[in-house]
Amino acid sequence: MNFLSDKRLFYPGVLVLAWIILTPLHSYPWCMFALTGLLAALAGVWFAGERSMKHFLIGLGGTILLSFPAVVANALENRPLKTMLKELLPNDYQWRRAFLASETIPDWTTWTLICLVILVTIVLFIVFFNCRILVGNPYLSFPAAIVALGIASLTFTWTFYGLLAFHVFLTPKRYTGIFFMEKHMIPALCITIILLFLLLFFWTFLNLRRNGPNWKKLLKDIGLTAGVCVFVWLAAAVVALAYGHAAIAESAHLFPMAKRPGVPQAMLDADEKQNEWFRKFNEENPDFQLPMESVRSWFTGIGNPVTEKMRKTTLDIFQSPQGADYFRRNSELIARYKEELPLYDWNFSGSISALNGWRASARRTCSRAELLAYLGREKEVLPALEELVGFENAIEKNQQTLYESIILRAIWFIRSVTIIQFGPLSPEYASFYRKELDTLLNSRIRIPNEAPRYAREIERVFRLCPYNPESGNSLYNRILSFPFSAIIFGRDAFALMKHKEEIERLANQSVIGKTETDSSRTTAVEEARMTCLHTAYTKSIMTAALALKWYRCEKGHYPKTLQELTPEFLKQLPVDPADGAPLVYELLPDGSFRLDMPSSKHLKIKSRLEFLE
Repeated sequence: MNFLSDKRLFYPGVLVLAWIILTPLHSYPWCMFALTGLLAALAGVWFAGERSMKHFLIGLGGTILLSFPAVVANALENRPLKTMLKELLPNDYQWRRAFLASETIPDWTTWTLICLVILVTIVLFIVFFNCRILVGNPYLSFPAAIVALGIASLTFTWTFYGLLAFHVFLTPKRYTGIFFMEKHMIPALCITIILLFLLLFFWTFLNLRRNGPNWKKLLKDIGLTAGVCVFVWLAAAVVALAYGHAAIAESAHLFPMAKRPGVPQAMLDADEKQNEWFRKFNEENPDFQLPMESVRSWFTGIGNPVTEKMRKTTLDIFQSPQGADYFRRNSELIARYKEELPLYDWNFSGSISALNGWRASARRTCSRAELLAYLGREKEVLPALEELVGFENAIEKNQQTLYESIILRAIWFIRSVTIIQFGPLSPEYASFYRKELDTLLNSRIRIPNEAPRYAREIERVFRLCPYNPESGNSLYNRILSFPFSAIIFGRDAFALMKHKEEIERLANQSVIGKTETDSSRTTAVEEARMTCLHTAYTKSIMTAALALKWYRCEKGHYPKTLQELTPEFLKQLPVDPADGAPLVYELLPDGSFRLDMPSSKHLKIKSRLEFLE
């Protein structure tokens, strides 16, 4: 070996030979990377025979250069490498959907993969180098290095999550996700990598100074390293436990409320069975396109129109016993939702599907009202929407979270828009619009403080409940991310409790102000502010629209300006809650009107929509 190492061209020659072997494998990235790792391991065992810092540095440099073929392949736009990157990403990464949906994968992602391969080859070289020194026998050093790598990768993962928890706890920025590989994990990942390489270089320096092989020292080094790594995670877990329990206790003190039992599984199964029936019905009748649910439009001048076949099929089913059964089932589902509302103990994993079910049922009800208007049965439009009033009242009475407030606003908005656009204009309906307007004016915006919900999520983390059962997160992952998750939820709970009075004041402000994406406020508070603003948008524009509808029933026409509504129909005109600007009102040539919210381009109402002929 000494003879070979004295050859000046031997190591460069071996490196060139490795390049010659690796370069043709650029179309098979897995093979290229696996062979690169194997060569790095062999280099570690080979150079350790000399037991010198010089040979360690030579081998380290050669190991880094082993990745040269992969670098060249990536620089030449290696498509197989990008395909491999898509296959490599697990399904539960938050940013994976948008990433995989894009046809062109960003170059930085493949370069990141190359850097990761280089880091792994360096680690392989150093670990095999040190195991050969401590074990002595080159053949036994291979299994020893594999065991050491397995233990090290496991313990450093725990260290990473512990450091991540400390990073989140100590930094003022608020994070919104608890999944692996989010942007906010980069600092903890960088710190972990730096600590890893410092430890590896220190370990190498220490082993080169030791006298002869000693496998007991290898076991001692591995055990000591694993103990320190686990200690970091345990320290983070202790901090998370104390922080989480403090958040739970403070939330219970500020927001005392009876614990809800939760919806019985039998009722949830019945809801799921009914929703599955609707999905199956829509699959079996693809031409059944309800106005509120179809991607096609039933109205002139709006989007892609429904076909004549779709309209005929929809109307035939709607007027048949099959259609009556369809909407009867929907009414029963809404009635069951109202029964479940006082029982819901909301959590992140179970809330989204339930809330989407609420909105879907409301859309079906409003679609029925629109089809009645299409058939000229105007007197049946308002009674058809009546079931949503009780549903809205039940949500308003039992709401505990922003999610419920958002869905309540959505249901209220689509019902109100249906009333404005398709409600009758006869004088006898003036009392109805007046009653709706009075109810709206007497209502107040209520934005629940979400601190109790975050406190409940902390309790779920402590019980190791799955964050999202559908993503398949294992018990191991829940234990691993326990400190990080508890601190994330505890931080939001404390932020919402700190700004309790500020959130309560939002509902009483006529002008809330625009949302600020780069606001210095806590993100959780800004979410409450945004929800309050959007609810105020809806209330403001619907107040004006209902007053105009009432005016039309009384006078036989719409006013030329909004000022004509005061003081008989409104004591004061509603304004844009973002900046206090007046609403934009336009009387159209066909006798209808259009209302626009100045600060929200997407919030506008046209009082008449023309059905397709």
